[in-house]
Parts: sequence; structure tokens; C-alpha cells
Amino acid sequence: MRKLRPCILLAAGLASLFVEDTNAQAPTLPTKATLSTNLLSTRTFTNASAVDTVTRQRTLPASYTLQVVAKVNSATGRGLDIEGRGANLNGFRLSLGASAFSWSNPVTALQALSATTTGQFYTVRVAVKNDSAHIYQNGAYLLSKPLASVKDLVAGVETEVPLDSGAGPNVAASWNGGAGTGRPSDYGWGLTGTTVTTLFNTANGSGGARYMDVNASSGSNLHTLNGSTYSGRIFYIRWDNSTYQAASYHFPVTLAANTNYNFSMLHAYISNATGAKNITVGIGKTTAVTARIASKVFVTDGTRALKRESFQFTSQEAGTYYLTITGDWGLYSIGELALRAINFTPRFVFGKNYPSGAVNMEISSVTYEDGAWAPNAIVTGPKQSVSLTGNSQYLPTTFNTDYTVGGKTDVHLTGEYTPFVNATFALNSNDAWLFFDNIKPSVVAANWLSSVTINGAPAVNNSNVRMAPYKNGTVVIPNGHLTSQAAVQVYNQQNLTGTSATYPIEVYNNLGALNNKIRSFKLKRGYVATFANNADGTGYSRVFVANDSDLVVNNMPAGLDTTVSFVRVFKWNWVSKKGKAGAVHRWTKPIPPGIMTGTSAGALRLIMSTRPFVNMAAGLTLVRSIQKVISVTC
Repeated sequence: MRKLRPCILLAAGLASLFVEDTNAQAPTLPTKATLSTNLLSTRTFTNASAVDTVTRQRTLPASYTLQVVAKVNSATGRGLDIEGRGANLNGFRLSLGASAFSWSNPVTALQALSATTTGQFYTVRVAVKNDSAHIYQNGAYLLSKPLASVKDLVAGVETEVPLDSGAGPNVAASWNGGAGTGRPSDYGWGLTGTTVTTLFNTANGSGGARYMDVNASSGSNLHTLNGSTYSGRIFYIRWDNSTYQAASYHFPVTLAANTNYNFSMLHAYISNATGAKNITVGIGKTTAVTARIASKVFVTDGTRALKRESFQFTSQEAGTYYLTITGDWGLYSIGELALRAINFTPRFVFGKNYPSGAVNMEISSVTYEDGAWAPNAIVTGPKQSVSLTGNSQYLPTTFNTDYTVGGKTDVHLTGEYTPFVNATFALNSNDAWLFFDNIKPSVVAANWLSSVTINGAPAVNNSNVRMAPYKNGTVVIPNGHLTSQAAVQVYNQQNLTGTSATYPIEVYNNLGALNNKIRSFKLKRGYVATFANNADGTGYSRVFVANDSDLVVNNMPAGLDTTVSFVRVFKWNWVSKKGKAGAVHRWTKPIPPGIMTGTSAGALRLIMSTRPFVNMAAGLTLVRSIQKVISVTC
């Protein structure tokens, strides 16, 4: 007969192990209640058919703070854009909409940061420091995002070439050899990462990496740009052979010190790809790809369909730099390479930055201050009442709301640091579960559980709620302690009929009259049960997990039907695997919920008083030791 096999799943149902704390952390910034410089006061936006924005030009230091107090009464589209961009094109864009406050850079991929309500003023603060935007709403920290290139919006569409660039001369103008007939290497191009010395070929030749002059008469080499035939010089550049698949093409340029530059080029895929069809362009002070100070992946579209893309960077000291180009397996073309010094006008833009869509929005104030400043207090407003019922509900950070949750409803709070502000959750059903998707149990217990009630009574951990690790966060389960007293119900007939009995968790159960009589069972959600042939847990066994819902087994599987003499149930924790443990490891600080795996009793001893452990290969003695490690604080 097979040996007992519950060790992996049983241990996975314990609490969480720590390596490092990766939960979102608020930045450590000094606080300031108000910002000293007024940029804008009382402005409404109601234009339904045209862009309606206010621009404020301002020299922006490395650290600064912007605060906007605004409300959206109604909005079709993104709503009120709040955009800041420095002289190097890097910055942020946020959008306060009718139902969500979002990161909107780029505008084609909005990331909801919080839920919003129409007609309510919100205070948005962005503290910029160390090339990151630290975002606050109503005094609460939401998250931090790295500053990124902010494109101009033309008729609501992001444009690659900034409208106010004030670009200088093209310092890479000789990339194409003019009208020369020689090889690219005759005009400055070079190669690293390959031993091939004959890859460069003469212009308009056959094979190799070479210049090609294309036009409407180019036959199979015809290229298009924006749907029209392209005429001009392009560079056939390739990585479609194992001897030069890892090659890096490089071209020297001379740059000024501490200057903002914009690089742009046309690019297209031609043939021979076996997978992705991307080109990466970088800039660095040597020809080494690893020495790039900035780079961008250029993603091709179609075949011989030229596409213009760009990226921006800031040079360091003056001198010779190198454009370096690498790519996926295939043959590609590039053209119109341009590298120009740029002088962007730093500015803020507020308002409706898209043409079509009815809006009714108001800015009460916009204030500014040099330096990065966090708010000093939470801002609350009038509350609304909302009922949530049925299936799964996902809520970003929410404000000023009393939620009532009934029936079988999973409410997921997705905020990475602040799940809600001035809000409550009334869980009025044992099946109304509240998930903090990104916050560990100890933080939920300390900071957020006081805003939860269970059937009208305050939620108390290990009393009327069970708190368990859930992936990278926490789940709050109403009356979990009661469910634990009858976590599994067994029957002596199939289809949950006949004589039945319930068993609590963490007990070697004496099956009594149902010994060798069990033919079906129901396991409550959030528990794991082991059924085995022999009363000491040996013999043939099976482990069952009720992960997302109650588990109903109407017919016991072969080997267990009327042969079960052992039933043991544990709490199931939805932990994520974090790494491997062992006697040689020394963990000194906690991390968010996760499983450690290992094979030694030393690994078990290491985590016995702290977090969950999955033993990957162990005998019955270790399994029983693990089974004793049940209640821990995360």
C-alpha cells in the first residue's frame, strides 16, 4: 500500500514565511499641509467637442510637489487629466474620471488607482523625487510610479515627435553614408558580438547588412510608411544566422554634456523571423550593450511596413557615445535615424485633453512647491452606502463609502498600500469574504480590521473572523472559527445521503460508527482534508483541498470507498511560493505571505514558529511534526 501523502498540501495550509518585505511601503517624505505657490484657481471644463486644457509652464527641479483639488460631476472618457513633464520629457499623467482615478501614461493603457464618485472633491498630490512620482489621494498614499516619457496629445492621440521640441541638428546624419555606394562600415558602422568580418556589403548589393535605396520600383524590396510607398535609403540589418545572431551594430555620435536628446528612426521587419520581431536601440559611452545608459525596444508591425518610434535620454559628460542596435532573429530595415538635442519646455497640463466627450468638471485649486512633500492628514468627505452581492467584486482604493456585503460574495480590495479611506465593510454572511489582495495579515489586523463588522459586531481576529494568507495578501473569513468546528461532513451513502458526521480541524478523528463506512463527503471552502485507510494515517490516502468553493465528493474514489479509518482536516491558506528553505538559511525579517519549500527537518525547525513550509520529500515522522505547526501570526 502507498504511504501517507499529505505533507505538501498540509504544510501549504499553514501561515506565511518571510524573506524580505515586498508589501507596498509609503515613501519617507517630510509632510506639509499646504503648498505655497498657486498655479490655478477655480476653473471649469464643459466642452463636449474639443480639447479644453490649461497649461502652466514652469522650470521643474529634480524634486517637486503638485496638488490638485478637483471634482468630476460627469465625464465621458478619461475625465480630468493632470500631467507634469520635465525638460527631459519624463513625467507623469493621471486622470480623474467619473468612476476611477487612474495612471494614464500612456492613455491607451489606463491603470485604475482608486474608485471615485461623481460630484465629490478629491485632493490629488504628486510628490516627485528620485525619478519617481509618489501619488496620494485625499491624504492617503496610493503607490509610486517611475517617471516615464510623456508624449504630447494631438486630438487626443499621443504623438511620437513632441510639438515643442526645439530640436537641434541631427548628430547621426551620416548614418546612411549619404548617397555613397560603399559598405556601412565605410561610414562609421561597426560590429561586436560576432566573429564574422564580411557581414557588411556594398549599397544595393545582394546579401549581408547593407544600404538599400527603395522606391515604387523596388519590387520585393518595396516598403510602405503609413500605408503609402516609401522612397529613400534604408539599412538592411540582420540577425538571421547563428554566426551573428548575437551581433550588436554600433554607430558613433558626439554629444554635449548633460543635454536632453531625442532619438528616432523608422524600422520594419522583412523576413526570416522564428519568434518575436523586435529591435532594441541603446545609447552608451562604449560599444558594449551592457554599458547603455538608455534604450528602447522597437516593436515592428507587419512586413516591410515602416514605423517611426523614438525615445529620449539625457547625456552625461561630453564626448563620443555609441548608438547600439540588437535584435531578434530575422532580417529588418531601419531608416531616417535622427539624434537631436532637444529643449523641451517643462510644464503642467490640466483639463480635458481629448476632443470628443461630454464633461462637467471643476478644478478648485492647483498648488505647487519645490521639494517632495507628503500630505500631513487624511481628507474625508460625505459618505455613501453601497451594497455588494454575488460572485467576485474588485475594488481599487475606495473613499467615503459604507459597504454592505451579503450572500456568497468575494470582495477583493486591490490597493497596494491603502485599500480604503473613511470606509467600512459590513459582512453579513459567512460566505461574504473580504480579500486584501496586497496587504499581509499582520498589517490588516493592525490597521484595517477595525473597519469590518460581522453581522453587526466588530470583527475580531480568532474570535468572529478567521484571517488567512491569500496569495500576496490576506482573506478575512466571517465566523471561520465556527466553520472550523465542522469543516468536513461525511456520509455513509453516496451523494451526501445516509448517516452523517462532522469533524473539526486539527484532530485525529475517531470515526466510530462511520469507520470504514464513508462513501461521500462535503469539505467547506478554505480547508484541506486527508482521508487514509489506517487509523494512524498510514496506508492508501488522498488529500482534498476546497480552494475556491465548498468541495463535494459524491462518490469516494477507488481505494477509499468504505475503507477510510482516518480523517484529519486543516485550515487551507492560499499562500504563494517564495523560495527554498533549509538549515543553512538565516531569515532575519518578515516578508509577505508565501510558502517555503524544503526537504530537511532543519528547514522545519527554522520556520516552525513563524511561517508556512512545504516539505518536498519527507517521511511520516516529519509530516506529523509539520501537522503540529498550526497557528502562527503573519
